[in-house]
Amino acid sequence: MEENFSSDIWILDSGASNHFCRSMEGLTDVRDIDESIKIGNGDTMRATKVGNLKCEVTQLDGKKFIVSINDVKFVPNLCVTLFSLNKALKKGFIISNEANIVSLTLKHLRLTFD
Repeated sequence: MEENFSSDIWILDSGASNHFCRSMEGLTDVRDIDESIKIGNGDTMRATKVGNLKCEVTQLDGKKFIVSINDVKFVPNLCVTLFSLNKALKKGFIISNEANIVSLTLKHLRLTFD
């Protein structure tokens, strides 16, 4: 891709094995790694760090709240930031949708992706 998405926009990805970010902003408890990541077109990229991310989420209705996402892998050459649907489901989130709006719900937390 010629353009990058803003690093504060997360894309829900049913094929992502992990959460992946392209900015280290907000990462804590960072550890060095050297891991090959296979991307959608079959190419590979390197994940060089992993850490926990605490960030503010703004939903479609304008509501804002803070979330913590564990084990986010930093891939500096990514053009997008990916939220792994598989990891969320393994953590107990329930998936639902209304038309093209997908929601993940766990207890009182509801994340919405358009």
